[in-house]
Amino acid sequence: MVLRTLRQRLNFRLQLMNVDPPDWGTAGPRDQATGASAYIRHLRANLTIGYWATTLHRNRYMASSFAYYTSQLVLAVPPGPPYTSLELLRCPLDKPIWTFLLCSLAAGLAVIGLLRWAGSPTARHFVLGHNAPNRAWPAMIAVLLGAGLSRAPRGSFARALLLCWLAGTLVLRSAYTSSMIRFLQSDRNHTVPANLPALLDAGYQLYMYRNYSFAFDAYPHIGARVQLVTAHQFRTAIVRRLQRPGARLCVLLPLETVTFLNRNLTRTGQLLRIARERVTVAKLAIYTQRTSALLGPLNKLLERFVASGLLHRWAAQYHQLRFLANPYQYRGRQQLVLADMDGPFEILLVGLGLGAGTFLIELVAGRWEGGKRKKRQSGEQ
Repeated sequence: MVLRTLRQRLNFRLQLMNVDPPDWGTAGPRDQATGASAYIRHLRANLTIGYWATTLHRNRYMASSFAYYTSQLVLAVPPGPPYTSLELLRCPLDKPIWTFLLCSLAAGLAVIGLLRWAGSPTARHFVLGHNAPNRAWPAMIAVLLGAGLSRAPRGSFARALLLCWLAGTLVLRSAYTSSMIRFLQSDRNHTVPANLPALLDAGYQLYMYRNYSFAFDAYPHIGARVQLVTAHQFRTAIVRRLQRPGARLCVLLPLETVTFLNRNLTRTGQLLRIARERVTVAKLAIYTQRTSALLGPLNKLLERFVASGLLHRWAAQYHQLRFLANPYQYRGRQQLVLADMDGPFEILLVGLGLGAGTFLIELVAGRWEGGKRKKRQSGEQ
């Protein structure tokens, strides 16, 4: 659109040349320039337009026009690994809440144990009640899990403590239940690292096209870890890898490319997801020969296009942020299925297994002691 409008306003004849091999190339002296940059340096083309970000190295060998568009370079990442069933039980509450709950429970159990074994009867009856000092431990855990008490403790102070514990655990259980339902309905995964250094530290492989290598000119230690790919390799292999949860790779792409590709990828059930933080921004321009007479008229028209908002209107036809969202993810009400409750069932099975094992041990020990008692009695007779 930009090139067609420039041709109409400046009234020049347009002849398109395909670069062979198709590559932006690298700028440099004439004998070292490659790709489209070599066409400009060898005077085979008057201008080149596309994702040409203005850099100091390019401006040293070619002339750039007015920067007509600002693009964000982001990282396309796969979804994080899914939560296990037991991890889902921990997710609704944050670590400080779990820490506070466990500390409160441990402090209560410690006070009960201290009063039972080292406290005076007066202090024990005052804190635990007159009728339930031996049932304080099971009662505290039962109230935490939402079970009832067969008998309330006697004494005003003991009942006040019980009421405080009931109120606190009621709020926690209600918040935990509602948060758990929302968490299961949202179908979340583990969070992917938010920026490039964190992704590299986590063992992610960085892929990108050669044209975006300018982003790491000042960071050679990152540039050394980059793996260059072609557009064909990206569309045929890497896009599929980006759909696998927990895959360790990321791809540097313009945000506009991500939204444009998602427009078609979502039709096949695929989606490109981006990391939370951007990598850098690129100022796009048209590059020409340093002695080109087109540079002045190009700058005037591009400034008008930008000031009038025409450039952003054109870009909005291809770049729409709504294509970053997953259109197949149902965000309304939905029922929970048994697969969402695997964690509680696993804990139940473990508890039943421990209970059955304890019962068998007690049964075998009882029979063994009964056999010894019979032998002892028969020997005495």
